[in-house]
Amino acid sequence: MPITFKGDFDDVLPKQKYIDKLRELLNENETIKHEIIAEDYYEYEFNNINEINRTISTGLFTLCNKKWRIDISPELHLVNELYKDYIPLFLMIKQDESICARCVFSIRNCNDYTCFSTRTSALFNTNSYKKKYYCCYNLIKKTDLNNESHNFSRSLIEDNKFAIDIYLRIYKNDIYERYLDELKYIMNNNNMKYNEHLEDIYIEWVIEDWNKFNDQYNDYNTWTILVYPDGFDESLKGYTSIYVRDSDLSYKDIRNNVHNCSSCIVTARNYNDYRYYLLNETPTPFYFSIDYYYYFINKFKKKSELLEKNEKTNKSIVENDKVVLGLYIRNYKYNREIYINELKHYIECEETDNRDIIGEHIYEWEIKDWTKLKDSENSPEFSAIGYKWRANLNGINNFNKEYVSASLENLSIKNNIFINIEAGYVISIRNCNDYSCYYVGAYSNCSRFDEYNRYNGYDKFIKKTDLYYRNFKTDRSLIENGRVIITVYVRVYRYDKENFIEDLKKSLNDNNENKEKICGERYYEWNVENFDKLKFHEISPIFLTGKYKWSISLFPKGKDRPDFLSIFLNSNSAMEENEDDDFYVHVYFAIAFRNYKTYTYYHFSSREFLQRFTKSNNNHGYFNYIKMDELYKNENSSYGLVEDNRAVVNLYIRAYRLESLENFLKNLKDLIKDDENDENKNEKIIEEDYFEYPINDWDKIDNEPYRTAKAIGITSWRILLYPNGKNGSEKDHLSYYIRSLDFDEDSTFLCTNIYIKYVLYIRNYNNYLQYKAQSPPTKVCFSAENKEHGFSQFIKKSEFYNENNDNEENNNHLLEDDKTVLGTYIRVYKMETVNEKESTISS
Repeated sequence: MPITFKGDFDDVLPKQKYIDKLRELLNENETIKHEIIAEDYYEYEFNNINEINRTISTGLFTLCNKKWRIDISPELHLVNELYKDYIPLFLMIKQDESICARCVFSIRNCNDYTCFSTRTSALFNTNSYKKKYYCCYNLIKKTDLNNESHNFSRSLIEDNKFAIDIYLRIYKNDIYERYLDELKYIMNNNNMKYNEHLEDIYIEWVIEDWNKFNDQYNDYNTWTILVYPDGFDESLKGYTSIYVRDSDLSYKDIRNNVHNCSSCIVTARNYNDYRYYLLNETPTPFYFSIDYYYYFINKFKKKSELLEKNEKTNKSIVENDKVVLGLYIRNYKYNREIYINELKHYIECEETDNRDIIGEHIYEWEIKDWTKLKDSENSPEFSAIGYKWRANLNGINNFNKEYVSASLENLSIKNNIFINIEAGYVISIRNCNDYSCYYVGAYSNCSRFDEYNRYNGYDKFIKKTDLYYRNFKTDRSLIENGRVIITVYVRVYRYDKENFIEDLKKSLNDNNENKEKICGERYYEWNVENFDKLKFHEISPIFLTGKYKWSISLFPKGKDRPDFLSIFLNSNSAMEENEDDDFYVHVYFAIAFRNYKTYTYYHFSSREFLQRFTKSNNNHGYFNYIKMDELYKNENSSYGLVEDNRAVVNLYIRAYRLESLENFLKNLKDLIKDDENDENKNEKIIEEDYFEYPINDWDKIDNEPYRTAKAIGITSWRILLYPNGKNGSEKDHLSYYIRSLDFDEDSTFLCTNIYIKYVLYIRNYNNYLQYKAQSPPTKVCFSAENKEHGFSQFIKKSEFYNENNDNEENNNHLLEDDKTVLGTYIRVYKMETVNEKESTISS
């Protein structure tokens, strides 16, 4: 609190008594007897109070044989909202030297030494670490300048004038120097990683109302200290959290490509004594950039620890509601070593489940003339950690694209699709001559590279205009004279059984509604030996999942085609004679076929929807699982799926009993049940099943037809949805079709006609009661001339989007949370081969 006075001096020498009073204020707060080198008094008269709305200055003056200047700068409240109602004051020294001092600031009526308000400083230092000032943020409230209610004999402002006075005391500086030497010693002994540093900086923040302090910050040009006295959030309650921010990076243009490397020591010390302080844990280098401009100390110290008195000295860090926070910063010269370590930091700051690192690699691709690049460019191939890679850039010269995209491609998988890799990567673009000038546009702590994900990267790698943006610090741009470097950092993780099982598990689709109805879940391995001597049909040992019995069927030379291996999951419970005819169980499963030596080399498949096992439909799987000629080692691989005449079949299974799904499927089957008057009502059914495809981001579907993945049993199908109608006349409807893939040019299935009944439906992703379904009235014949069948006006768009129904109870929400499910139920009755003979192939 400022100390205010009404005149109580006699008429003799009022100025001298006033100066003596300022000296007494210093003595009252001086709990440690430091050796005094010099002390003196200075006053300055400001002649126009109106100028206080901008920065005003005393100009240079000499005090205690040093040159000083006092600035009043009302803009400082922009730095810290806490002091927006106060008049702030800067005391600045011209010399670049270390001085330890305390002072009393006074704002006074120009004509009356008995009318004044004071503020006593903490023990402070100017130093060679770039701190050449002391700031008093709260000299006096602005509203008190013309206020006579504080027992002043008169107002502080009179005739538009006021005075700023200072009583300064300078001490022998050995205590402060020892304090700084201790911080420097800690910094030197815990930062052997980088030897070459540019500068050390030390700054302090004096806090005089700790108990009222609440989540505040203080800005020192380049650096900002943020303090949360009772923790940043509930999980940190009871601790004081302190964050250090590189303000240059957080306040500047988002295109900033500047990177700094610094170490920070944060201290909290006694207001009047440098000998009593606490500091954060061992300082380590931190990388400041536009992506990471905060250094976090979540648990600086317990709040109670700051208030605890030392048994010997009876002193605490926070004393009389006052404390001083210090920040000692070391800035390092940014070189290649720091550059590489910061690239790693982009991965390491994310969770990686503490996975073992097999290897890591840095590759740099120098582009000598960006202007001569094609729209798409690939880097030279490079080898790293046992695999071949290359970087890709796209959209370079496409004027319709605002961004350049970048990706990392694994070329080993291109030649061998059964390789599975988990890797972290960073792709950056940097100035050829300055390691600190770069931009990281794509990174991932852990990504999969496999048959379905050969590329990983980011479509919006960098804005094209940002390539030539000159940063505020070094005045450099990423591309200079056409030259630039693309850096790729890649790190490959060990992939073991635990990771393998987790990936199989993640491949299973599920929603929150079903999770509570799981009746069994497990992982199973079947070791297959003497592969070349296996029979046409091999069956694994029976295993349990929940209360249900299961086995795996393997057809080493194909069930239907000799050039493919076939594999199926069997419900042995459904096959039991004593099982009820209405038996059912629903299953998600992923099935893999892998090399017996490693979990990284395998092929796997899973379905996006629940498979329904019944008495009549007691197995599900894949007729064309793997081509036979892909099972063995070739010139592109050091492994084969079958090696040493051995292989392993892996299964992850999750079983449910969903009455809601059963009722839903019954309703669909009722739509295609045979008419009692149909003469072919007892015609044999070759196969029947349902297939579903969830859409999780409807807004991303464009005007082109949405094609689902293949639905494969004995026959192959695909659903096509036209969100804006197939033809212009149906633009107010969704058009919906089913297509046979057995008549496409690449099909090897020798068939001329397929006769089916089917239902097409769209349903709510979380509710089987909300759906829209249609089916043709009779069997449909599919052929080479008639591959598609469906409904041009399946549903009105207004009904699909639920635009006109205000009654929530009757609403049929097919689209909810931008999600929906497409599906079909298919019943195959007859297939005619090229010889006009009916096929009686049974599943």
